[in-house]
Amino acid sequence: MRFLKEIRLKIGLYFLRKHAGKIIRDKKTIAFEEITSFVLFFETNEARVPQAIEQFSQMLVKENKKVFQVVYFTGDLNRLEYGPHDKRIILTKKDLNLFLIPSKEILESFEYIAAEYLVDLNLTDCFPLLYLAAISSAHLKAGIQSDLRFPWYDLMIKDESNDQQEFTQHLLHYIKILNPH
Repeated sequence: MRFLKEIRLKIGLYFLRKHAGKIIRDKKTIAFEEITSFVLFFETNEARVPQAIEQFSQMLVKENKKVFQVVYFTGDLNRLEYGPHDKRIILTKKDLNLFLIPSKEILESFEYIAAEYLVDLNLTDCFPLLYLAAISSAHLKAGIQSDLRFPWYDLMIKDESNDQQEFTQHLLHYIKILNPH
């Protein structure tokens, strides 16, 4: 079974490189005070948005930032307590093809999210979210350090704590000290 998953991932990466190669983006850093929008990526099986992510989102909103969320939900859909709205996209396994690539509908929905910074809050690799991150035109893409993320992200933080709350604070610290000059 693991062998099949690895083959699916390799084929998915092939299509990702092909798709991402067509994306034109303006890579740049923006002072935290001047950032107007973020898109947060996370995977969860919890019925509610995880507390660390909810706190991170609320802190950004208090700083007058527009916050979008892209959620890969792996739990029981019948228990899901939050749903999609104009600032949230929820994708599930049924929204992926055989190679773990998000459906055309999800890709089209994602195109309408115009966020300056993309922040991946996952502590592990999640290919469907990585695919969306790679094709994003966000000015800066940030997340935890991993080999799979390396070609697509601009800022990667090494964090071995496995504590999402700690990681979000660590990542925010680095985003706030980025100097565009």
